[in-house]
Amino acid sequence: TGVYACGGVRKAETMDEAYGLLRVVAIVLSLGAVFLVLVIAATGRAIARPIVRTQKALAEIAEGHGNLSQVLDVRSNDEIGQLATSFNSFTARLRGIITTVNGAVATLRTVGHQLSATMEQTSSAVHQINANISSVEQQVHHPLQTGRAARLHQHGHVRSASRAHQHGRHRHRRRLGHVVRPP
Repeated sequence: TGVYACGGVRKAETMDEAYGLLRVVAIVLSLGAVFLVLVIAATGRAIARPIVRTQKALAEIAEGHGNLSQVLDVRSNDEIGQLATSFNSFTARLRGIITTVNGAVATLRTVGHQLSATMEQTSSAVHQINANISSVEQQVHHPLQTGRAARLHQHGHVRSASRAHQHGRHRHRRRLGHVVRPP
């Protein structure tokens, strides 16, 4: 009554076993695919995490808000480990440059203060020199304000001052005449 395949096995039993075997293979393949997806996802995360950390750190530095003392963990010698090592070297160099610039700024600030003080002293000396020049200039342009002639001029004795001057010249000539006489 049942259909027999070769060797005396019923076809329905064989088909049931084949379907059962197919179900097992399908389940194993499905589990293998899920396992493979999980492995790929875990590997992707393991690869992506350090890259994302490096990218975020570089973005913070580029925006000016980065912490240059930040050091990335180097966990491997592959390309990702080399990327982390390069990032650490880069930030170390930046820290060195910033330290050098800060030192130069401090030096320039000190020099600026010293230069300012020197300029104030120079300005004060120039003002003093100008005052001295003005004083000498007044004395040169107003010679009557000094000596006996100035006193006579102040008392309204301009003529007397002029006579005194002429009398002094005359006396001087007479003295020279007594000293130098031709024989």
